[in-house]
Amino acid sequence: MNGLLGTFLLKDFEAFFDDYRLKNTLAHEALMAFEHLLPSLNEFFDLYEGLIDAKNVKISWYSYANITSSGDYIRAKSLYYNEPAFSDVSINMSEEESEDYNTDEGACFGKVLMLINVKFENSSSVDLALIQWYDFRYKNDLRRLYKYDCPLLQITNTYNVVPIESIIELVQVVQRAEHHDEYFVNIYMF
Repeated sequence: MNGLLGTFLLKDFEAFFDDYRLKNTLAHEALMAFEHLLPSLNEFFDLYEGLIDAKNVKISWYSYANITSSGDYIRAKSLYYNEPAFSDVSINMSEEESEDYNTDEGACFGKVLMLINVKFENSSSVDLALIQWYDFRYKNDLRRLYKYDCPLLQITNTYNVVPIESIIELVQVVQRAEHHDEYFVNIYMF
């Protein structure tokens, strides 16, 4: 990961966020990231065996990362050439979860809100992305999952951290003209 934006201990999260927000202009997506980071990390830590106390976990926050499987750079930055840059990505779902969701050939889609490295007290670390998920717009109607052969999506209020290596590639998500909260994944561009 690259473009270090800040480093803090998890126990100092609130103080770090308050200080960072005072000194920097944050896009709406970055504010959402700070709001949802702790609950998402708590869910992740619940799955992490052997973790007893996460207070002294060190978080390093980055603006971009390279996805080794595709060579794409993904971004989560409030100002990148004077514009917010929060990448839309496809994410490989685990086989255990694949039955729980409608997927596009085993992949789901999400918006990257934050890129972090989590370093545990035992010196092991993991690179994570905080994701706001897209879901199929008409998930209960299998005939309407796609429009023009493109996945037809909506943004959700579901947030999770996922390992960076589960991200497949950068995708282009385009809002459907004259429709609120309907998006296409442009499969024809790449």
